Amino acid sequence: MLLVIIPIIAAAIAFFVYVKYRQDAIEEEFRAKFEGREILHLDKSATFVSRDSDRQGRIRGRGYLVLTKSELYFSAILTQKHVSVPTESIRHVQCTKQAGSRGAEREVLEITFTDRDGHHDSIVLVVENLGAWIAALKPYESSAAAATPTPDAAPAPEEEPESVP
Repeated sequence: MLLVIIPIIAAAIAFFVYVKYRQDAIEEEFRAKFEGREILHLDKSATFVSRDSDRQGRIRGRGYLVLTKSELYFSAILTQKHVSVPTESIRHVQCTKQAGSRGAEREVLEITFTDRDGHHDSIVLVVENLGAWIAALKPYESSAAAATPTPDAAPAPEEEPESVP
C-alpha cells in the first residue's frame, strides 16, 4: 500500500511545484508586459470559462485577468495561452448566470466585443468581485456599442485565438 501512496504524493508535490513556477512566470510576464501602463483592475484567480468563437475549448482554466485603459488581457496559468481584447472593441458587459460543475448556477462575467474581422464574439469568466469588474469595464462598453452591427460570432479560426488587435 505504501508503494502506491508514495508515487501519488510525489506526483501531487510535483504538480503544485509546477503551478507555483507558472504563477511566478506569469507574474514576470505581467510585470514586463504592463510596465509603464496603469493597471485599472487585476484578478489573479480568474477562471476563463469560454469564448464564443472557440468551439473546441482551447482556452480554459484559471489565470490572471488584467484591465488597462487599452486592453483586457487574460493569461492561463497551466496552458500558457492568453486572450487580449482591446478596450475600444468592447460592445457589452454583463453579469449572467451559467450552470456550474455541480449543477448550481453561478454568476459569471460576459464580455461581448468585436473581433479584428468585425464579427461579434464574447468571452465568459468567473472573477472575484464581479460588481467591481462590471463597473471597471462599463466605461468602455459605449465606445463600441455605436459601431455598425455585424453578423454574430464567426467560426473559430484554425490557428489559436491568441489576441484580438
